[in-house]
Amino acid sequence: MKYVKLKDILTLEQGKEAVYKDDGKYEVFGAGANSTGRCDEYNNDGNIIITRQASVGKVYWRRYPHWVQAASCIIKVDEDEVFLPFLYHWLKSKEWLLTQLKVPSMIPTLDEYKFLNLEMPLPPYLVQVHTAATIDYLDVLNLASRELIQEQIDDFTNLKEITQNKLLTFGKDEDNENKF
Repeated sequence: MKYVKLKDILTLEQGKEAVYKDDGKYEVFGAGANSTGRCDEYNNDGNIIITRQASVGKVYWRRYPHWVQAASCIIKVDEDEVFLPFLYHWLKSKEWLLTQLKVPSMIPTLDEYKFLNLEMPLPPYLVQVHTAATIDYLDVLNLASRELIQEQIDDFTNLKEITQNKLLTFGKDEDNENKF
């Protein structure tokens, strides 16, 4: 297995401050998961971003044009060598570590030197594609399972409430409801 330092396969491009417009065409993102507004331009057309200020080390991948503020960096890669979904999944799996790569200060910032010197496995391109597709498939199954489990929890909660009501009122809840 080939291992590479991140600095050998990617570069970090710091985001820039946006000019906000209420009716802007593109969403603006800072160091969080939620949009902070809109603007008329974009500086990222689907690359991975990593937060570099405040909530350091969070990894996001929005697959549409948007504006990235200075609180985050856009990750640029040679897509002939690195399959972007593979890199995204690897970075997400290391997010616990990335959030610790801070330069301590009033507003913590990402230690880019430490980040760029992290080593990651870089299998052949087709293995990257297969690995990312497998993880994507597992994500879909996980989401479907969570939805099914939530439906079952909701059904059980309803059954418990109906049963509890019947047991505690001995079947006379309808009569008592009309007296209040």
